Amino acid sequence: MRKRLEDTIPKRKMDTQTVRTKRTDPLEILLGRTSPPLLRKLVRCLAGQHVYATEPWKDRLSRRQIRRECLGFLKQHVTLDATQQAEAETEALFALWDELEPDLRELDTYGGGPEETEIRVADLLYDITRQLKARKAPEAARRRLLDAVLAYIKRGNAGMDDPLYEVADATCYTMDDWRHLAQRLEALGKDEWSIEQAMQIYRRLGDQDKYLDLRLRRLQNPSDYHELATFYWKTGAKGKALQVAQEGLKKADGRKDALRAFLAKQAKRGGSSVIRLKPTQR
Repeated sequence: MRKRLEDTIPKRKMDTQTVRTKRTDPLEILLGRTSPPLLRKLVRCLAGQHVYATEPWKDRLSRRQIRRECLGFLKQHVTLDATQQAEAETEALFALWDELEPDLRELDTYGGGPEETEIRVADLLYDITRQLKARKAPEAARRRLLDAVLAYIKRGNAGMDDPLYEVADATCYTMDDWRHLAQRLEALGKDEWSIEQAMQIYRRLGDQDKYLDLRLRRLQNPSDYHELATFYWKTGAKGKALQVAQEGLKKADGRKDALRAFLAKQAKRGGSSVIRLKPTQR
């Protein structure tokens, strides 16, 4: 049986003068502020639900699921101070993650799994995204959740990249959050998709140096050249924009309709100052 973390850490004797504080469970705080009628309503709600009653994981997840339902219900009906509210939001967020993570780990281990498991994990990830978008989760909780999500994005073996990226995006409330995410994605170096996401975040943030640093190192297909040409044009570097578009026509493989349309549009708009397309490039 796997040891608990606290069982693996040597215990040391505490000074008798040391004051020991124990963290109060947010669920206990919520229950302590709940009136008897509200508790009866909660019990009726739980007793009336038979979610996943026929699924094989029902017994394994029943306690996690009930705890999550309690936290979600009580958060909506009980008044808390700011600190207690932050703790309750954190607890509710990780109740969802703790519920889905065993199945997500299994999907990651085996490169997929039964369809019902995939649907369940995707639905719970969507629930996390929706909860994050309420913009109530404290920063520390969002960063901790992002760490957990990025570990699975880095491995990329669970078949859940889209909902995982959605959760990662939803952890960002501020410009600092977005920059932190971009830096983490860039550091992953997992594949072109992670770098592409980091690049687009830098672009939205207006960090031209970081965007160009990544973009100029990754010019492969026509859409890459078209994006860079459009970026240069919008920032006033029209000469560079035309140069990049022409370069894309020569070097990139694939459909170049967008590049041709870009050059044709700028030629029509700019007259003789715009590079003309050669007949072989039309």
